[in-house]
Amino acid sequence: MTSRKRYIGDSVYADYDGHMLVLTTENGLGPSNTIHLEPQVLEALFLYVEKTYGVKVTVTKAEL
Repeated sequence: MTSRKRYIGDSVYADYDGHMLVLTTENGLGPSNTIHLEPQVLEALFLYVEKTYGVKVTVTKAEL
């Protein structure tokens, strides 16, 4: 699988490993922190954003 790593701001990068969202912080010398979010945790994050910011997060699955 090819990397889809993208810079999302504030030294944070997002990637997908085929099962989990992988967030890393990088300072130009490579990743310094890594967080793996399982689908259930990502859903909980979306719910948190909805409740905290009063927005609706809509997700549709695209073909990879």
